[in-house]
Parts: sequence; C-alpha cells; structure tokens
Amino acid sequence: MILNFLEFVKESLEYKVLNIEEQDIDEILNMCVQAFGDLESSDEIKEYLKEKTDWNISKKATLDNKIVGCYLFNEDSVIDFLKDSDCALEDLSQYENKRGIQGIALVVRPEYQKFGIGKKLRSVPLNMGYDYIWGQHLKGLHNIKHWTDFGRKIVADGEIDGEDMYVTLMDI
Repeated sequence: MILNFLEFVKESLEYKVLNIEEQDIDEILNMCVQAFGDLESSDEIKEYLKEKTDWNISKKATLDNKIVGCYLFNEDSVIDFLKDSDCALEDLSQYENKRGIQGIALVVRPEYQKFGIGKKLRSVPLNMGYDYIWGQHLKGLHNIKHWTDFGRKIVADGEIDGEDMYVTLMDI
C-alpha cells in the first residue's frame, strides 16, 4: 500500500529541467556545498565550481519553481585532464578530436531524492550534441556504482591533482 502511494507521488511530480539563470547561481552553489561539504570546505567547493562550471550549458531541476537539483557542466576535454596523469586505464586517443562535455556536479536535494530527478538530470547531456560525457568521481563519495550502472566506464583510477578519484566516460 505504501509502495503504491510512493509510486503515485513519484509519477505525479512534474519537475522541469531548465537552463540556470544568473540569479540561481548562489542557491545552486549552496546546494552543492550541502551535498559535498563532508569532502571539502564550503569556500573550496564554491571556488572550484565557480572556476570550472559553464553556467550557459548547466541545468537545474525545478518543482513548483523551487530548485530541487542541478547538473553542472563544462566543455573540458578528458584528454587534457588526463594528459599529465599516469592513472589512465586505457588509450583515450580516439577522443582527441571528439566534442566532450564534463559533468562536474550532479546534486538533488535530499528530500527530493528517490523520485527519478537525478536519473532525469543524468540523461540530459545525452541530447546536447556532444560525442561523449566524462566526469571525475571522488572516491570519498562512494557513488561510482551509480555511474557505471548508467553506462559509464572507468577510464582512470588513482590520485590526480592530489585527489583519489575515478574518471568515467561514456560515448553518446
């Protein structure tokens, strides 16, 4: 009975995935701090995301005009990111002339998790005209299975820029 009710609620939620507007940025940064605050300081998280995010291609998920999630992107190349690293698990030269998008941070507010919003956000770059998507995954987040189950493959594993991480990639 409870499961049927939860399925009904899940299906009746009408959230939208929209472009991020300038007035959304502070709220989104604070949401990311809440999600990743156990790994880095609030200032470090905000500084990193401000530096790395291309706000023109990043997305937010809204429900009743409230921001409930986001997926932050940039157009950095996985080749450039791994060029000075010895952690690559395979030859990635086939991606040199391909157009890639980096998923920097995917966050859904805790009270809106388990309603499919994260899955919907994760699917957004599949229709943005890129050849592949890649991302860094700090091992401290313990969420690599979410990404590999979605179809990403681990292409690097180890310490990069002082952080123990995986790098995943998926052809689009």
